[in-house]
Amino acid sequence: MNAGAMNPFSDPIMEAVFANKDVAGLAAQSLINAVLSEAGDPFIGEIVQLTPQKVASNPLGRGYRFDIEARARHEVADIEIQFRIIKMNERGMLYAVSILKDSAERGASLESVIEAMPRVIVINMLHFNLRPGHGDFCQPVDLAYRKPTADGSQERASDRMAIYNIEIKKFEKQVMPSLEKMPYSAETPALHYWLLALCKSQREKAPIEEVVAMSEALTEFARRDAGFSQYAERYEKISSDENVRRMYNIWTEGMSALDQARA
Repeated sequence: MNAGAMNPFSDPIMEAVFANKDVAGLAAQSLINAVLSEAGDPFIGEIVQLTPQKVASNPLGRGYRFDIEARARHEVADIEIQFRIIKMNERGMLYAVSILKDSAERGASLESVIEAMPRVIVINMLHFNLRPGHGDFCQPVDLAYRKPTADGSQERASDRMAIYNIEIKKFEKQVMPSLEKMPYSAETPALHYWLLALCKSQREKAPIEEVVAMSEALTEFARRDAGFSQYAERYEKISSDENVRRMYNIWTEGMSALDQARA
């Protein structure tokens, strides 16, 4: 247990790790592709631009959310860390529509706009159960036509927009206990190892490098996955940064204020 370890899900840590494309592009690419792999969707390529969006130090100010916009050649990904229940899917669709609007030219047909627009990927890492009755912790959301086809199947309206809801509580309850006891396996989805490291760090108040060192499976995963290894190295580096520490303390005070308001 390390009281000084910083929560890897916190706004200032996510910003510090992923803010610079030169040092964190590989880590972001690995995390995004781990989510896409879990859903069976095509991977993104090399990230060429990575921009944190409007991080507020006070969680009471903006719904307690952290966004990263990542551009991979002609694609856009919005990674979102969400701590409070709001209409996540609706917000994701609004974001996707804004990209659609920005891609449009006056007089262009909808088909040509969708063909030319980047793929929009919205990833929500949720610390609450959005769908209590759904068993899977990873829940892809597609933009589908409301009317089924003749055979009863739900046809996807566009493959350019997708939302991925990751319910952390379900992962911790349903996957994590058995995963912690198992040796590394190439058959285990990369997203499981990513979440295992982040969740153990948060739960045990231990730095990422310590969590990795104490687990043979995570040590092997870090050796095989250059993006996750980059993330762990970056987390260790920023842990000694005084400015990051200061912003983290402000964020923690905001957390306490939010908990008191809820109480």
